[in-house]
Amino acid sequence: MKTQLAMVLLYCVASIAPAMAQTVANIYSSGDPANRIDIVIVGEGYTSSESTKFAADATSLVNGFLKGEIYDDYTSYFNVWSLFTPSIESGASHQEFTPPVVKNTAFGAYTVATAPLD
Repeated sequence: MKTQLAMVLLYCVASIAPAMAQTVANIYSSGDPANRIDIVIVGEGYTSSESTKFAADATSLVNGFLKGEIYDDYTSYFNVWSLFTPSIESGASHQEFTPPVVKNTAFGAYTVATAPLD
């Protein structure tokens, strides 16, 4: 029974692996993950041809985060990684539009409209 279950799981993982090719990269490292806070930036809505744009966007986000007034003194406590999983289509779905805009992305991201701040 265990062998059959293992074969089923292996088949399931193998069948989705081509659609979920992922790339992990280190953006910022300050030490051993055993005593650091590890953050992962997950790319969603970027196509294979936009991997360089994702890397630049993730790096820009992390640089702004770590240089922010709150975290500036604590940068030595963080490691930051990026996880790039290419989507079929660029962007995110907009269910609030009429008609709705639906994008085929790796994780099915969508935006939610909010009222403007006064």
